[in-house]
Amino acid sequence: VRAQALAGPVRRILDELDTALQPDDFDPQKVSMTLNVAVTDYSLNTVITPLLPRFRELAPELKIACHWLNESTLAEKMERGDLDLALVTPETTPLDLKSRLLFEEHYVWVMRQAHPLAEAAPDVTTFCQAGHAIVSYNGGAFSGITDEKLRELGLSRNVVLSVPGFFVLLDMVRTSDLFAVVPARIARQVPDLKVLPLPVDVPGFAKHLVWHGRTHHSPVHGWIREAFRL
Repeated sequence: VRAQALAGPVRRILDELDTALQPDDFDPQKVSMTLNVAVTDYSLNTVITPLLPRFRELAPELKIACHWLNESTLAEKMERGDLDLALVTPETTPLDLKSRLLFEEHYVWVMRQAHPLAEAAPDVTTFCQAGHAIVSYNGGAFSGITDEKLRELGLSRNVVLSVPGFFVLLDMVRTSDLFAVVPARIARQVPDLKVLPLPVDVPGFAKHLVWHGRTHHSPVHGWIREAFRL
């Protein structure tokens, strides 16, 4: 138990020593390390995927290990050095981590192009008329922020499918008559979808890059964080 308790502080001291020994004018082409990043399926596809060619070109020896984000263990894994970066919303960012805004996102309404209601007026009545699919990362939820906003208007939609990720959700939408509310960056990546503005005011979210203070002054990690700018 004592060894486990000491593991974090010892790892931090070694990381800080390693940072102090790094040259200020390092060559990204010679960076040989594994970068551990916590992601959701959304951030994997909207951040990691478009950035991968940049890393392959500028730092070909860099390996990137993507881990599914677990908000409950994020701070602990950052402290231990098991994770170097995480892609999160500000509401889920532990207070003792460094962070930077990457971008702001908004939601859109999607259906398949040949949906029976594709030519109907894109209003709230049409929106509530068909069944909906929803993402629930923790599993089993059939209500979200969209439903909260509908309830404020005395309305509701019929959520009939709950899945754990956005891309399986969009596969379902493309092959059925279900509607879905999804982030706009995700919708743009999937063909054969009709994308409409939401008929209700649903707040979007921010995507932040977060890291531990021990790597804050590291030239290598600083360069990597700059490369994450979209």
